[in-house]
Amino acid sequence: MIDLFGEFYRGVPQPEARQLNRGQICWAPVGYLSSRLQSIALRSYDPQDERRNVYSIATHDPGDSSLFDHPPVHEIRLQNDEALIINKTKRRPVIVMSQRNQDWPVAGARLAERGLVCLPMYSFHADDTQEFRNRIRAQEYPWWLYLPERSPFPLEGFARLDRIQTIEQTHLTPTRRALTDDALWFASEWLRYYLTEEIDEFLLEYRQESMRRLP
Repeated sequence: MIDLFGEFYRGVPQPEARQLNRGQICWAPVGYLSSRLQSIALRSYDPQDERRNVYSIATHDPGDSSLFDHPPVHEIRLQNDEALIINKTKRRPVIVMSQRNQDWPVAGARLAERGLVCLPMYSFHADDTQEFRNRIRAQEYPWWLYLPERSPFPLEGFARLDRIQTIEQTHLTPTRRALTDDALWFASEWLRYYLTEEIDEFLLEYRQESMRRLP
């Protein structure tokens, strides 16, 4: 990776950062994946005074659909076939990878969400082995993208393509940093490889050579 780019990140002025273009780095709430499904469950319902409703945290077995079978709860605008799922999240830097949605007047308010597809960024931990770091740098794993430590973003680690997620634009806090055009091309091509198993010939050769040089 070190010999691929002169620069990996670039500084951007605040007006450009607020546009949330592809390659923009933002802070955002990023959810964890969990095998445990938890929800806010309605335990006691008072249709005369919903302020007297009682809620609790419920844990569900895999395949349990009961959390989608309840009376509508107007107090929290919850339809009878909807649920409030509890998902642990952490504030992380992310890379915006999609274009901004355009207005669809014919769809009305039903499709008014403004989501952007983002890649969460992770830094190496102090206890990560050197072998692990080397294999990430060599792009051995299709589901991880190596991120070098380069100014103006002092982070060495990787983006997790297996944690790609859509984040509502209002929850994105832009930084004044973005990927360079070359780095964005690399990230986009690596995402294409992860999703389709099709890889650019140049990247394939680079990956093979990087893995060959592994100690």
